[in-house]
Amino acid sequence: MARIHLKKEVLEKYMEENNFSEQDLATELDLDYTTVYRVLRGQRNVGPKFVAKVLTNTGFEFEDIFFTNDLPAGRKNNHSA
Repeated sequence: MARIHLKKEVLEKYMEENNFSEQDLATELDLDYTTVYRVLRGQRNVGPKFVAKVLTNTGFEFEDIFFTNDLPAGRKNNHSA
């Protein structure tokens, strides 16, 4: 099953460009501050609600700010490009 991951640097740049604190971002996204705090620190995975709020309230396209990992947990992609 695919897991969705945040491109943290993209969201941090968005925050910087808009002069947002984490609390400001939580308000903008209509999410709890603790959710934003934990996601930004890698303490919590993004869920459907977080993804929907980011896409609805920021104007980002999914691929701009999220990526998926289709590999099973614990497996590494050893294919060389």
